[in-house]
Amino acid sequence: NNGVSCQILNYDFRLHDEFFRVLEAFDGIIVRCNPGGSQKRFDHSIMRLAETRYVRPTADVMEKMGARDALCKITHLDF
Repeated sequence: NNGVSCQILNYDFRLHDEFFRVLEAFDGIIVRCNPGGSQKRFDHSIMRLAETRYVRPTADVMEKMGARDALCKITHLDF
C-alpha cells in the first residue's frame, strides 16, 4: 500500500467549475471523456491543470492524435 487513491469522476458540463475545483485536489489526472457542452472550455481548464500536475492525455495531445487514438492508448486501464 503506497497511499495511492484512484477515483472515477463523471463530468457534467453544467457543473464545469465545481468539477475542476475538485480536480485541483488530485496530484494526477487521467482524462477519458467526451465532455459535451464546450470542448474548448474543457480543454482550456485541463491545460491549466496540466501546468501544475500530471494530466494525460492533455488537450494538445488529443488534438494531434485524434480523440480515438488517445483513448486507445489508455484502453487497458480498468475504468
